[in-house]
This record gives sequence, structure tokens and C-alpha cells, in this order.
Amino acid sequence: MKVQNVHQSRRPAPFARGVVPPSSPRTTILNLRRRRLRRGRFPRFTPFGSAASAACSGGRPLESEVMLEKDRISYFYDGDVGNVYFGPNHPMKPHRLCMTHHLVLSYDLHKKMEIYRPHKAYPTELAQFHSADYVEFLHRITPDTQHLYASELTRFNLGEDCPVFDDLFEFCQIYAGGTLDAARRLNHKLCDIAINWAGGLHHAKKCEASGFCYINDLVLGILELLKYHARVLYIDIDVHHGDGVEEAFYFTDRVMTVSFHKYGDLFFPGTGDIKDIGDREGKYYAINIPLKDGIDDNSFTRLFKTIIAKVVETYLPGAIVLQCGG
Repeated sequence: MKVQNVHQSRRPAPFARGVVPPSSPRTTILNLRRRRLRRGRFPRFTPFGSAASAACSGGRPLESEVMLEKDRISYFYDGDVGNVYFGPNHPMKPHRLCMTHHLVLSYDLHKKMEIYRPHKAYPTELAQFHSADYVEFLHRITPDTQHLYASELTRFNLGEDCPVFDDLFEFCQIYAGGTLDAARRLNHKLCDIAINWAGGLHHAKKCEASGFCYINDLVLGILELLKYHARVLYIDIDVHHGDGVEEAFYFTDRVMTVSFHKYGDLFFPGTGDIKDIGDREGKYYAINIPLKDGIDDNSFTRLFKTIIAKVVETYLPGAIVLQCGG
């Protein structure tokens, strides 16, 4: 058996917009909660997002292991997030979030969780990672005025994949607010697991939209977690590489990114080679598992358990963020 410690900062770690410093010596073990991590086992995760993502405070045992106490689960949902429309023939369908919520209600899962309506993230919160001019442009642009901003649309990569639609900025505020609220509840030990199915938009970059993603709520949530945790583990099981999150933390050892994704044959976004391992202080803290078509469930599960068990055992994260795909 392994004893997994939760390392936390003595005080919130200072960082500038989107810049995370390397590990600080100002860390100590505040809580020696013993986590049973059996050989071949890995902590249990739960998701945030439409490209879903979830955060867990510290490692948690599998359901098959003896649970001495029930997990406190916080679930974030705002019905308005499913009302936006990306346009005809666009594969992004936020209405699926409403359908997912109805399934949660139908199976009485809400009775096992605390339900919260997230706040709408303020522009200043979004600018903790994204550039201020990009956030301001998303706030200002509408379908009726986009013809006036041809150069800005190109500069910020808005167009066919990332169209301008009604209530675009409010949509971003809702899903980003849910992830920020989730991270804060974890930081203040108000829950063990936090779920935001509307989040997980992992392709958005600091200054541009990408792959149906405008604001990278995952990066914002991780930055929030880093105020209280020395190390955060990010796991991405979306079929597409989690390029936006990896890029944001490529030069720091305070976040380890692990992405399982399809790779090759010009598959979007074209990044995530097994040789991409981070750089500078972040060298060896980015792990990519590129996969080809044809992998079956058993092979994927075996691969996931083997890799994640060793990552958690070695890295000892204070919090885990899981992006579950769309």
C-alpha cells in the first residue's frame, strides 16, 4: 500500500496572468490523509464538461475499495448554457448539456450531490489567463456587428469552427464560472469532487479561439487550484489532444498534463506527439499518449490504469482535473 500525501501551499501562490512559476520551496504537508493506492489502481475521478472536466481534491480510492466516508460532491448547472446555437450543421450542440442534466434528474443522481448554479465569470476573471483585448472582443462581438471586425475575426480565429452567435460571451461566462466555482469549493474543502458538465473547452488559447472553444475554463480552474495546491494533475481523455491546456503549462512543473487522444492522419489539432514532454522547468511534466483508430475498451482501460496509477504515485498531486470529452 502507498501513503499518498496532499501537499499544499502555505499561502496562495502568486502568479501573473497566465504565468505559473515553478515549484516553490514554500510547501508543506498540511494533511497526512492516508490514501490507499493499491498496485494497478488509480484514484477515482469524476468529470467537468461538455467536453467534460472534473476536479478531485487529492487522490481518492476506487469504488471497489472500502470507503470510510462518503464523498461530498458539488454539481454545477445553469439551464441557460444549453440555449445557445452554434449554427446549422455545426457539430457543437450545447443542448446536449440540458439532456445530460435531465438524465441526472431521472436517475436521482441529484439526490447524492449538492446542486449549484454557477456565477457568470467576470471579464477580469477570464483575463487571468486570456489576453484582455481578446476577452474584450468576445464581450463586444455579435452576429449583427461581426462584419465590422474582419481583421479581428482573423486575428482571434473566429469563423467557421468558432462562429459568432447570439449570447456567445454569456455562454463563455457560464461554463467558465462553473469551473471556477468548482475549483474554489475544492480549495476551501467544501467538497471532495466537483462536476461542471458544461466546461472542459480545452482547445482555447491565450489570445484566440480554437476547435469550438473560446475561453479555456480548464486553465482558469487549474490556476485557481494552484493558489492552494503545490501540484495539480490534468488528465484529458477527449479524442482530441488537449493542446490548449498543455500549451498553457508547458514550462512549469506545478501542473502535469496527461492526454490520451487520437493522433496522426491530420486529425485535429495535429499536436500531442509522444515526444512532446514539456520544456524548461516543465520538461517531463507533459505526457502524451497518441492512439490510432481501432483501440478497444479493454486496451484503453488497461493503458489508462497503468499510466495514471504511476503518475499519481510519483507526482503526488494536491488536486486532479479530468476532461472527459464531448
